[in-house]
Amino acid sequence: MKNNPNVTQLPRAATAQPHGDRLLRQAEVQAMLGAAKSTVEQWRLKGQGPKFVKIGRSVRYRFSDVTAYIAGLEAFGSTTEADHAA
Repeated sequence: MKNNPNVTQLPRAATAQPHGDRLLRQAEVQAMLGAAKSTVEQWRLKGQGPKFVKIGRSVRYRFSDVTAYIAGLEAFGSTTEADHAA
């Protein structure tokens, strides 16, 4: 199967069934959300985006928190509908 450059590939660990509640690195979260590193960092500073945990100086995201964040985003049927909701 050819790789489609228009489809974002999730990290292998993110697509596998998590054992328990796997902790994701920021790069994995960026890939799941299609967000830039600076965007995810700004969300964390502003208390937006998915919840995170600190282990020492390391930032990690629970797989369940990232999927809950995605599930909680409002879905729209058209760009017009999304523009009016903003």
